[in-house]
Amino acid sequence: LIVIALRRWSTTAVGGVTFDRLLLRVPISGGIIHRFAILQFTQSLATLLGGGTPMVPAMEMAATSISNRYVSARVESIVQNVREGEPLWSSLDQTGVMGDLAVEMIKVGESTGALIEMLANVSEFYDEEIEARLSRMISLLEPIILVGLGIVIALLLYAFYLPLFRLSSVQQ
Repeated sequence: LIVIALRRWSTTAVGGVTFDRLLLRVPISGGIIHRFAILQFTQSLATLLGGGTPMVPAMEMAATSISNRYVSARVESIVQNVREGEPLWSSLDQTGVMGDLAVEMIKVGESTGALIEMLANVSEFYDEEIEARLSRMISLLEPIILVGLGIVIALLLYAFYLPLFRLSSVQQ
């Protein structure tokens, strides 16, 4: 019942944002989820700007492409600031969801006029970082899985041989 209630709550607007915010705080996978959200935003924004879409509509569309609803809501909240003329990098910095490196790269891209290339570089950097973190996470999980399988096999062998041992002790 708790799982069903949690699922229903996470499909509501407030529950979904709160649930996704909690996902970002999970110790091992939270960082990967956060970086993936940044990757989705920067990749979408670079593609849209490269296709000739104006900045504000491109930001609105890129914000909706983010699968994490908390990050998406934070990015959508800065669209009005950019519409009023505030630089993209400073608006993203105010949200607190973008890393310092991403903000600095976007700042350089805006000041040099190479925003599309910098957004592509940011997304490529985060793609490589996600891949490295996933491989690290898998290498941490491998020993745990091996120990778990060893325990399961030991329990199965014990369950199989225990009746045989009892039968042999009864006949003597």
